[in-house]
Amino acid sequence: PYKQNGEVVGFRLRRVKKGSPIEMLGAQKGDVIHSVNGVDLTSVDTALAAYQSMRSENRLVFSVTRKGKPMDLTINIR
Repeated sequence: PYKQNGEVVGFRLRRVKKGSPIEMLGAQKGDVIHSVNGVDLTSVDTALAAYQSMRSENRLVFSVTRKGKPMDLTINIR
């Protein structure tokens, strides 16, 4: 988990494995993922809920912060 002002606001990627789905998404080491398809990642429980919802989606939108700048990473699933 990644905290700001004592509260969890997402999860920081400590590493991104070559060829992994997260790398194909465009994520980089150090990115903080704040939400997936609008589900805030503020706890392990919400992260698990986001993971469960991803299984039935055709499009995933990850809201991240990279080097202090907010951005969205989007992937379409076939």
